[in-house]
Amino acid sequence: MSLRYSKKLKSAFLRRRFPNDTRLTGPVLKTALVKAMKGKQPTDYKDVAIIVTLYLCLKLFFATSGNSIGWVFIKCVELLESMKQYDWPEAITSTLIDSIMALHKTQEKVTGCGIALLVRRISIQIYN
Repeated sequence: MSLRYSKKLKSAFLRRRFPNDTRLTGPVLKTALVKAMKGKQPTDYKDVAIIVTLYLCLKLFFATSGNSIGWVFIKCVELLESMKQYDWPEAITSTLIDSIMALHKTQEKVTGCGIALLVRRISIQIYN
C-alpha cells in the first residue's frame, strides 16, 4: 500500500462529489457526506461509505497536524470491494512509526494513529 503523494485522480466518485475541490479537508468531507446522505441515487449509499472511510483516515488512522488528506487515499477506498486487499493495520502502524523515527527529538510533532501503538503492544503481549 503506497501512500506517497498523488495528484487529483480522474474518477467518477471525484467528479460526482468533489469536482471543484483542490483539497480534501475535514469541512469539505463533512459537506459531501451531508449531501450524499440526503441523496436517493444508488451511488449515494456507496459514496457515504467512501466519505466516512476518508474521514476516518483523515482524523484517526493517518492523522496529521493539518486538516486535509491526500488524493492517494481515493484509489485505496473508492472501490469498496477491493479495500480488503490493502494491509490497513500495517499502513497505519508504519505511518506512525515513520513519524516517530523522523521526529523523535520533537515528540510533540509526531503524527499518526496513537491507538495503533496500544493495539500493537497488546498483540505483542498476547502472543509472547
